[in-house]
Amino acid sequence: MLKKHIVWLCVFLLSLSACLTAQPKPIGPQASAEKPAKEPFDLTEIEKLLRANLTPNRIIGLVDQYGVSFELTDNAEKELRKLGADNEVLLAIAKNRVQPGAKVTAPPSSSRLTSPAPQSASTWTDSATGLMWAKESNAGNITWSQAKDYCMNSRLGGYSNWRLATIKELEELYDPTQNVDRCHVKGGIEFHDVCWSWSSSPGIESGEAWGLGFISGEQSSVPFDESRYDTRVLCVRRAGR
Repeated sequence: MLKKHIVWLCVFLLSLSACLTAQPKPIGPQASAEKPAKEPFDLTEIEKLLRANLTPNRIIGLVDQYGVSFELTDNAEKELRKLGADNEVLLAIAKNRVQPGAKVTAPPSSSRLTSPAPQSASTWTDSATGLMWAKESNAGNITWSQAKDYCMNSRLGGYSNWRLATIKELEELYDPTQNVDRCHVKGGIEFHDVCWSWSSSPGIESGEAWGLGFISGEQSSVPFDESRYDTRVLCVRRAGR
């Protein structure tokens, strides 16, 4: 009988020792800090969020929290816009890209501050759209093909991926509350004599392209080879690329 009691006592002491030496599970803030990091969203996952009809603010919050692993190319932007992504969602995606495979954790809420858009003497970035614009137009009348080449060959700000803007992008640049030498344009952008710019968007007839006048905001469909018309061009690129 004594031997039996000694065995049970040994078992009890071993169990008690194991309980005392066991590492307690973290709770509260400590548990949150040790939560496994989440992979950044890929393009397919962002498309799923849009198809699930999440609100833009919810999608922006998730993108700010975890980042994205893909580059917002023109094709990616086109597909996301088809699914309902607005400019604010696209801007959040463009500025929250992380390297593929990197793990990120949610930053403290106090650190989620909007960084000012990068500016320079020769460029202006619209924080509402994520587009970087040339700070001034070209200086003389120019055909559509010349305008296209002018932007493609531009090296403003040290960047080489300048292009013609779409007519919709030019519309977003027009602001009737602003006045820069009669031109109603955002960002203090300056035109040389004529408040008008070519776009890359096809016009009404074959061989024409749309342009936008920044005095009235009116669009005009102009033949590609027209240079007698008062024509200028503002080049654009997407910031962050």
